[in-house]
Amino acid sequence: MNKYPKLIEIMNKINSEMNFQDLISMIIDSAKDLIGVEGASLLLIDRETNELIFDIVISEKGEIIRDRRLKIGEGLAGHVAATGESVLISDVDGDDRFCQDIDRSSGFKTRDLIAVPVMVKSVRIGVLEAVNSMSPEGFVPNDLMMLQYLADAAAVAINNRELVVNLKNRVDELTCIYEIAQSIYFTLDIEVFLGKILHAVNRVIRAGRCSFVILDERCEDVKYFVSTQEKKFPVDLDNSLMGHVIRTGDPMLVYNIDDDSRYQISMHRVGEYRSKSFLCVPMKLRDRVIGVLNVTDKPRGDIFDSFDLRVLSTIANQVAETYENVMLQKRDIEREIMEKDLAIAAEIQAMALSGIPEGIRGADIGAFSMPAHSVGGDFYEVSALAGGRFSIAVADVSGKGITAALFMNSVRNALRFESAQCCEPGELLARVNKWVYRESRSGMFCTFFYCLVDIDRREIRYASAGHNNQVCYSEQRDSFSMLQAGGRPLGILEESVFVERTMTFDRGDILLLFTDGLVEKEAGSVFSIEDLHEIARKDRNRSASALVTDVKETVLKETTAAARDDVTLIAVKFQ
Repeated sequence: MNKYPKLIEIMNKINSEMNFQDLISMIIDSAKDLIGVEGASLLLIDRETNELIFDIVISEKGEIIRDRRLKIGEGLAGHVAATGESVLISDVDGDDRFCQDIDRSSGFKTRDLIAVPVMVKSVRIGVLEAVNSMSPEGFVPNDLMMLQYLADAAAVAINNRELVVNLKNRVDELTCIYEIAQSIYFTLDIEVFLGKILHAVNRVIRAGRCSFVILDERCEDVKYFVSTQEKKFPVDLDNSLMGHVIRTGDPMLVYNIDDDSRYQISMHRVGEYRSKSFLCVPMKLRDRVIGVLNVTDKPRGDIFDSFDLRVLSTIANQVAETYENVMLQKRDIEREIMEKDLAIAAEIQAMALSGIPEGIRGADIGAFSMPAHSVGGDFYEVSALAGGRFSIAVADVSGKGITAALFMNSVRNALRFESAQCCEPGELLARVNKWVYRESRSGMFCTFFYCLVDIDRREIRYASAGHNNQVCYSEQRDSFSMLQAGGRPLGILEESVFVERTMTFDRGDILLLFTDGLVEKEAGSVFSIEDLHEIARKDRNRSASALVTDVKETVLKETTAAARDDVTLIAVKFQ
């Protein structure tokens, strides 16, 4: 009976101990002292491998036996784990169930043995074993009963400890996830965002080194590499653990990298690690791996476990979704900025194109230009000259959008510079062509039509650089004629010759200058040259501005925005 007070004292100590390793050691020490044996061990069941693990062994050879594994059903301990039956064996050599391998590998000699199941709510979680009784009479049934009492107390303590640890882990996990969710509201800087998450991960997982590797849009190269370490190292996606995870999409939990030849790749090339345990989980978006989250270097060289894997997998998935949201939000902001910039650019371009000089004698002029996008590559220029003359230029730069608009600006600057020196159509185009040739990139060119109108002489002199034929309506004859002139587009050859032609006009005639986006089906237009003739004839008694407005409204009504090319029209009614 003198063992019962000691048993009660042991149980009280066990129930107050919360450190897991200390708890297990106390259980083993208590078993050895309570029953009086040479050695004792607690074997816990690993459900993933269906094995018994010698977690702690108290004996002279304990360090040799520790961490050894037995299959469920193997040896006497395996038999207890499989059946839930306690055993008392006075002579293990006479029992076929006894496993001799442990004794042979450790040098320990087992004579007799008792073992009992450790159970929580009818579920076996391990086996408590005592070997080599120091009593002359060996083990007796009361020893088996005392060991079972101790095993029951150990089961309760282990279960309580696991509940507390699981609760703490869950709190840490939720805290970490909450911090990640909050990070998005404080910054759109990806590296700062990932850095905050790594510090949250570090607090929960307690890993000395944490890093994110996020791939580019093609998932071929590294776009972001953020680490808790100040010293960065090159990321090798071909010969590394993270590269393997990216290729397979499977997480990798390595207990000891030196024990598996498959992992003898770049981990140890980058410096000294305190731990040989490594955990790498993929970041996935719709089953596509966009990056990885890596952790290593737990304190005291501890290994990562299934809790760490679960937490990091949850975090990686959330970070992947949050990263996508951050990128979408950044793109929305960048798009808004670009749209504002384009709107300003379009306004500036419209102001530059809308100016028709006042006081041009003998002519009523109207014009419009519509880019296919916010800005375009069409432009027109009307300039008043001395002696009752004025000039008109119409140009169409290859391409559309911002590139065409920038190139168009270069062409217009060249025109303004050279027209101050010379206004003769053929010579002026040759001069402008040299500028455009020098400024041209990636095969860009420009079709160009230029005419010089002399009101007093009723004469139009013109030249063309690959531009479509222009139109003149004769009110007296009620007919249309074409203004044709050969010539290559500007920017094709540095030295080009442009033919100059001349035509006359009368009062009431209408000169129509335009780009091919107005009338050519190849440019996506459903408005035709015949439509232009019809509107010009119908509006011959109206102002030039009314005529171009009529054309513009018809084009907008009949042409879809997706199909439109840049469209420009100038109408000159001679008075």
